[in-house]
Amino acid sequence: MQGFLNRFAVRCRVTVAILLALASGWCPSRADAVPRDTLMTPAERALVDMPSDVLDIVPVSARLDMIDYLRADTIRYVPNAMNGLSRLRPPVTDSFVEMEITPVSTLQIKILQERGGENHTVGVSYTVGDTIQSKDSELLFFTSDMKPLKRNRLIRMARMEDFLVPGMTGKEREELLSLVPFPTVEYRFSPEGTDLRARLTVDRFMSREDYARLKPHLVAERVFRWNGKKYVMEKVK
Repeated sequence: MQGFLNRFAVRCRVTVAILLALASGWCPSRADAVPRDTLMTPAERALVDMPSDVLDIVPVSARLDMIDYLRADTIRYVPNAMNGLSRLRPPVTDSFVEMEITPVSTLQIKILQERGGENHTVGVSYTVGDTIQSKDSELLFFTSDMKPLKRNRLIRMARMEDFLVPGMTGKEREELLSLVPFPTVEYRFSPEGTDLRARLTVDRFMSREDYARLKPHLVAERVFRWNGKKYVMEKVK
């Protein structure tokens, strides 16, 4: 019963906000089509306000349904624009949300507090892949009001050479790098902290022989630390 009341309260707040806005002569635009619910967490707000070109498969109404279910302590699938089903994956915190968009794609949202504590940056990792297809992620960053930020100002993306153990000769490194002309990397945010982890996923498309040569010289993952301004790759110990 309490879960139903929580969901009903959310819907009432959204409906009242729309009616009050319309009564005052407000006309919705793409930027403010969804009324702000001050009780939403920063991660929930970022999910609802995510630009359509990033999350066009899941309409805003479906995202709101997911939040309703979450507040009712229920994780359920909701229909998406591809006639499929999407859902939020636990854990969900004030600063972290992960959505299963399709069986082969996920989206993570991470709220990154900036120095001074007054503002925050929104980090997004959009990953495509599964147990058959190599997982590959696209990283995006936004301001707190979801304006896009230049990625290269917040992180230097991991390159293939970053996943090789130190101490090799230049020739050895060149030979190994030549085995992977198009590296794929999965990026995942930490639900609890602000760390970002990058994992090389090239084993899915390499031949067994080539990967057997490469694997002994690989670092399992690279860790990025948030310093309040940008992500910095941690040195290999």
